Amino acid sequence: MGDAGSSTVIETMASWVGNEKVRGRLQRRFFRSFLPSYQVLGLAAIVLFVINVQLRSEKVSLQGGFEQSTAQSLQNREREALTAVRSSRHLSSSMHSKELLAGALDSVEKSAPEWSIPARTLPPVPTRNVQHAIESRTLRFLTCNGFANQRLALVYGIVIAKLTDRIPVLPDFLLNGLQRSDAWIVDTISNGSVPMSEVYNVQEFRNGLASRLGMQVLTPAEAPPLSEYVKVSFEGVTDTVASTERKHDLHVAIECAFLRLSRDVIKENEELFWAVLESLQPAKQYEEIVSHAVATLAEGGRNGAEPVGDGDGAGFSFLHMRAENDWLAHCRRWESIPDGRIRNNCLTNTWTVHEALLAKRVSPSRPLYVASMWSDIDPTNRDLIFSNLEKAGFKVYTQEDILPEMAVPLSREQSALVDFYIALASEKFMGNSVSSFSALLIYERTRAEKWASWYNGGNIPLDDFIPVLRLPWVFTYNGWSQKYDYMLKAAVRSAARFGTLAPYCLFSGNRTAEIHQWLVAQNVRIIYHNPSWATQIARLLGKENLRTSHLYANPEMAVGTWQRIDIPIVPELEQFEYVLFTDSDVYFRRALRLSDFGLPLPPAIGMASEAKDVFPYNAGIMLMNLPRLRVTYDRFLSFVLGNKNGLFFSNYGPQDQGAYNQFYETEVKHTKLPQTFNAKPYHEHRDTAFIVHFHGPKPHDFSEFFKTGDCIFRYRDDTEVVNTLCELGIKRAYCTYIREWLPLYESGDSVDSGFSPGCSLEVKVLTQVARRIAW
Repeated sequence: MGDAGSSTVIETMASWVGNEKVRGRLQRRFFRSFLPSYQVLGLAAIVLFVINVQLRSEKVSLQGGFEQSTAQSLQNREREALTAVRSSRHLSSSMHSKELLAGALDSVEKSAPEWSIPARTLPPVPTRNVQHAIESRTLRFLTCNGFANQRLALVYGIVIAKLTDRIPVLPDFLLNGLQRSDAWIVDTISNGSVPMSEVYNVQEFRNGLASRLGMQVLTPAEAPPLSEYVKVSFEGVTDTVASTERKHDLHVAIECAFLRLSRDVIKENEELFWAVLESLQPAKQYEEIVSHAVATLAEGGRNGAEPVGDGDGAGFSFLHMRAENDWLAHCRRWESIPDGRIRNNCLTNTWTVHEALLAKRVSPSRPLYVASMWSDIDPTNRDLIFSNLEKAGFKVYTQEDILPEMAVPLSREQSALVDFYIALASEKFMGNSVSSFSALLIYERTRAEKWASWYNGGNIPLDDFIPVLRLPWVFTYNGWSQKYDYMLKAAVRSAARFGTLAPYCLFSGNRTAEIHQWLVAQNVRIIYHNPSWATQIARLLGKENLRTSHLYANPEMAVGTWQRIDIPIVPELEQFEYVLFTDSDVYFRRALRLSDFGLPLPPAIGMASEAKDVFPYNAGIMLMNLPRLRVTYDRFLSFVLGNKNGLFFSNYGPQDQGAYNQFYETEVKHTKLPQTFNAKPYHEHRDTAFIVHFHGPKPHDFSEFFKTGDCIFRYRDDTEVVNTLCELGIKRAYCTYIREWLPLYESGDSVDSGFSPGCSLEVKVLTQVARRIAW
């Protein structure tokens, strides 16, 4: 049958429907969906005949059902029926085909909330879950927007179902979720959709959720018909879970689930969040495409070229480039949101992305796969990006290069799915952190301990909604640090309580030492590093400066404190945009994330003030911008080694702290950290403090002061009648903070009731403190 014949048949079928507008909609949709499928026109005629019979029934309003338009109801019913017809092609038995079609027709009848449905008996859809699903509480939800948002909408929907004790029904997958405005894109005729089973491996997904969560998932064909669902709107709703629970409603349907849970709920259910994501695998046809692409890239690129790069030649890098016209418009809208927040990294480094790649040591010797919606990028911008990458030595590949012979062109979101899984398989990934596609890849690769970063600087906005990315926390250790081991252990224990930091130790001590074994047992990632400049620093040390800092006491101590300047250049940290550095004499009071530092983030280093609220600032706690510090590392080291004053920096302070304050003065002053990130015992108590820093006197120094009255940490202030920081600490916040800290000294211990908030000098208290701080 030719095209003209097909059109005549469709005209005849459509004429059965009385409503002119509905007939036109049906005619267009059916023509697009079925014109190529001549072999199923007979089945389609039967489906449309039954639909016509039901359309002539009396229109009714179903209590609690979807309030959809006639046309939208018809679209939903058609889609389920046509999906069932397509599925029937794969059944080997004609009896099974009849049963499936009959079950689909029954579902179509019940899914039209604005049309009366006469009672009838038809064979059920042949699935073992149908009866259980009908008797159980279920949840339908939608996906929306592009691939990454749809992937996350699926996760959110499953989490909502789990929290409300419902069985989730898999939504459809949009083929085109392109957003030209802030409006969310949902299922329409224009953007099309397919069952989730055509995108992901549903059986693997079911197995994953069943084994990890003991959770069941239904396909639409297995779920109750739409007419049995109560629609819940989230407009004006603050508690999605409570709104969805509806204990008296058996089946509930919600809108797009993307971002419909608070960040606190996501954090509380982080393992559930990851269980859903990690159970998602591409459908077989996409898995084969991805495997082909990865193999081609691993071999060195197109046409079977020789492997390139070092190692085994299996690695390639992936760059997710956002420079499309829709992205440029999105950035303008996003940066102009009138809420007082600074948003300035949407397009940063876009036209100089090659420099960002090199700054994070992405090697040009490896193939670089660059993903973008190239058809939507201005040709001039596209040429500029490629030209700069190639001038920097990168051998660039796109999806068109790797997959040039696709029999059927991929839709926008199918193409994104392929790119997503290619990116997961790459050696290194870099993207734009403002993009949810890039952000999700950074999340998933970091979770899998794979290299992941972003070229545009700043933060990851998605972290405001999905706080599952841990902030790298770096501290240093060498031989002279042994007397502070007890404080280091307390710091690590305090961080572990919250699970929001990823601890790294820049280690140059004895690998057989007890502290090394302890750190490994605590899942601290050890970075073995011996500074190349150690002897030069020791030689420059001026002991005449001992009066300004105890750090001048011996060369080994000096080298230990200078270790931190090498944090930007160690390979294990090169992927990170920001890391938190602290001395070992700290403890964490609250869960801490990069987003807690607010915006703008430091352009180089963020530090808080020291004893007094004046510049220069304290380097014991720093938020470090590694790309910036890496670019300036050589100049900074030359500046340090050129010091002629015994490593004292006049007007800026001693040793590395003085060097940081002088060399990066403008940038340091630009973004001073609040004291909540560097609270000190000799300051007033801060209940909102994230980090307490025992700057100056340590717990053992206070213990000694309690016993003897001696304290080497002098302090002078006309407003305070004290002579030492020990006295000032007892007068202010030390007693409160030490009560929080003491249980961390010996994990699981609690402070005895005899240790009063007023730091009583009773003999009992002195004994307790001395026993707890064995010095």
